[in-house]
Amino acid sequence: MNVPRRVHLVGFADNLAVVGVARTGQLLEDAVNPVLWAIDNWMRSRGVELANHKTEAVILSRRRAFVPPRLVVGGHTIELVKNLRYLGFRLDTRLTFNDHVHFVAKKATVAATALARLMPNINGPGQWKRRLLDSVVG
Repeated sequence: MNVPRRVHLVGFADNLAVVGVARTGQLLEDAVNPVLWAIDNWMRSRGVELANHKTEAVILSRRRAFVPPRLVVGGHTIELVKNLRYLGFRLDTRLTFNDHVHFVAKKATVAATALARLMPNINGPGQWKRRLLDSVVG
């Protein structure tokens, strides 16, 4: 698929990210919307439909004030969110990864707690059990 120079398609399995680079929201809108239209048409021509109402976008910018673009796919306006999940990572508008770190730490805590509660039931924490716990949590 031919895309403008400032638009990139990043795909993995059944996930596709359309990455647009522009100085203003209007330039981003002008570059990305035709690509979104082309992707939607390509998929429809092959009998596949996007869940347009589930499509989200995040604006990665250091600017505090900007006019957000109006991105449209399949007649639905794409919701601009502060952070989203893509391929297991949580991306936020400033690329701080704070949400991702908090999410992963919470998951590790839950796993560690569950395994720690099992230890008394399997004759305590022997050397191999500690290694298992460390590999799961660490």
